[in-house]
Amino acid sequence: MVTFFLFIFKNKSFIDILHTYIYVFFSRIFVANKTMDMNDGEQDMRIYCLEGMGALPGVSVETILAQWALDFGLTSIHGPCESMEMMESYWHHWVREDRQSGRYPALYFVVGGHGSVLEVDGYQYDLYELADAFEGKLTGKRLHFANTKQLVLDEETAQYVLDVTGAQSISGYAHRVPLLSFDLDGLFFALSQQYASVVELTEVLHEKQYAACKMLGFTLYY
Repeated sequence: MVTFFLFIFKNKSFIDILHTYIYVFFSRIFVANKTMDMNDGEQDMRIYCLEGMGALPGVSVETILAQWALDFGLTSIHGPCESMEMMESYWHHWVREDRQSGRYPALYFVVGGHGSVLEVDGYQYDLYELADAFEGKLTGKRLHFANTKQLVLDEETAQYVLDVTGAQSISGYAHRVPLLSFDLDGLFFALSQQYASVVELTEVLHEKQYAACKMLGFTLYY
């Protein structure tokens, strides 16, 4: 069973509603037929999820992560952040833990914001600040944003963050739509366990969920 989360917008257009039903249709097909060929080592990879509390009133991100464990064999650590100070603390904890185990290839943000700005509890934090704070500490990591934040970066900003932190990629969604991206996020992380190349990963993601990728505006910088 798949749970779908819709933002309730006033005066939604017919196209918005049509897009929503298209996405629901394709998501059901995918979940009903998914066959992920993963070995035990791949399933043991972990996602470190940082959630800005209040970004999704009434939605349990922990429940979503638990469903991913059942659907995709993904292991997640959930960091609920009531302030930017808490988020920074979780970031540093993630870096320390990864140095010891090497099993945290992805950092997943469920926060507000737009463009290059993250927002937690009314505080805005620019990706330039993140890059400077984690210079050289995110080598080979994938940073992924749920569509609670609209991710639209210019080439200079994206390249700066990648070069300074050493991250492999930054990904998220450019379009504002009345639908949350959790189903596509789960598939993205599941495929991340199979594909070392972000180019190949993006191609396969579009092959499997083209309608959803197009509607949400999936974007990956590398």
